Amino acid sequence: MKVGICAAGSSRVLAHKRQGWNVIRLWRGIDGSQAREVEFATLSWWRSDLGLPFGAAKDDLPQAGYTETAPLGIVDIGEVIAKISTFVSTATTAKARAELK
Repeated sequence: MKVGICAAGSSRVLAHKRQGWNVIRLWRGIDGSQAREVEFATLSWWRSDLGLPFGAAKDDLPQAGYTETAPLGIVDIGEVIAKISTFVSTATTAKARAELK
């Protein structure tokens, strides 16, 4: 499985699909800094908390991004979606609070 950031209208997701990857979930409506925060939190959770290795080799992703992968099947996809949704909620709530100050 892979997590990543792309701008709306980007061909990045299509490039991954051409390489055989399937899109399970997209989160829209967050800005670049929030997306980077969510990606960092997800990768930290995978590597530090769960101890997951990369799920792909460098050559498996010619468009880059192998460091943003984890082995499929070790952690449940539903759990990953729920966790990322929590990270998204946290990032957007933090931004909203900062804007109120």
